[in-house]
Amino acid sequence: MLSTPLLSLLFAALTSAVSISGGQQVLKMGDDGLSVPGENPLKYCETPHDWVLDIEKVDLSPNPPEAAKNLTITASGTLKEAIAKGAYALLTIRYGYIQLLKQTVDLCEQVGHLDLECPIKAGKMEIVKVVTLPSTIPPVSAPFPPATTSFFSMLMLPQGKYKVHADVFNFDNKQITCLEATVEFP
Repeated sequence: MLSTPLLSLLFAALTSAVSISGGQQVLKMGDDGLSVPGENPLKYCETPHDWVLDIEKVDLSPNPPEAAKNLTITASGTLKEAIAKGAYALLTIRYGYIQLLKQTVDLCEQVGHLDLECPIKAGKMEIVKVVTLPSTIPPVSAPFPPATTSFFSMLMLPQGKYKVHADVFNFDNKQITCLEATVEFP
């Protein structure tokens, strides 16, 4: 399945962001040839070519996410080679033209949130992650991935459009995938 830690990080950010918006929009990108298949806001940064990860589908249920409900993220795909220690993601979050965050994250430190560990073997995979969303979410703050690492702990989010971008690489700098999503807080 997806570079699993990336899925966890990206969706933790996106589900927090979407739940703030009150779940008013179904999350789906336009059909521009770069959309990741399924009911999700993910888009490839560019046409995938010789990437380690071949994503088959990513679904959110319910879509849009609802406060105080479980959000189930189901993703499937094929890893063409193992993801090994030293794999990393370059993450960027922008608010309009303003860069709020630019950070390199060790993927192998994050896979524990999905009950996995490195190396992640090559082959077909399916991940199902259930996240319980809080019943109330402050209107301008969104907790990001679990604070077991120094990745983010809290980010203040005013209304507007945010773009999350993740370039993901294996230990040998071979591209695993590149994903992005746009979330808008009305």
